[in-house]
Amino acid sequence: MKRHILSVVAAGLALTLVTGCMKDDTSDVVVSGGKTQISAGISETRTSIGELVDGSRKVYWSNGDQIAVNGMASAALENLGEQTGTAVFTFDGVLSTPYNALYPASIWTDASTVTLPASQTHVDGSFGQNASPMATYAADESELPMQFHHLCAVVKLTI
Repeated sequence: MKRHILSVVAAGLALTLVTGCMKDDTSDVVVSGGKTQISAGISETRTSIGELVDGSRKVYWSNGDQIAVNGMASAALENLGEQTGTAVFTFDGVLSTPYNALYPASIWTDASTVTLPASQTHVDGSFGQNASPMATYAADESELPMQFHHLCAVVKLTI
């Protein structure tokens, strides 16, 4: 099921620009041998759920996670330790700013459209696959590492 959510993405990207991490060094992007490595974190409470602390749960990257930057999918993360909030994603190719990024990579359709899954599956103690879409934007390398923000709310109902 395709949904045109340009306004939601724009709002999320605007929030990212306002609250993004500003740095002077450019060590969060490495281009070597025709590949680009970009460091990205999760600024909110997504992929693996941490313990309940003060009424909220931190969200961490998981092995197998992929992001899309400017339409190019990263390699899947592997060999992550537990509770990894920032990860380095590797791309086959050279990327240049601005960086428009989405998680998971599979929801990227084009620059103004994402495709959300029509149905989702319950995963006890975590999120279902592709159930927590996030986005971020970096106009240039001074706005790195990128900090992803949720595009949709996650609601848990106990019946």
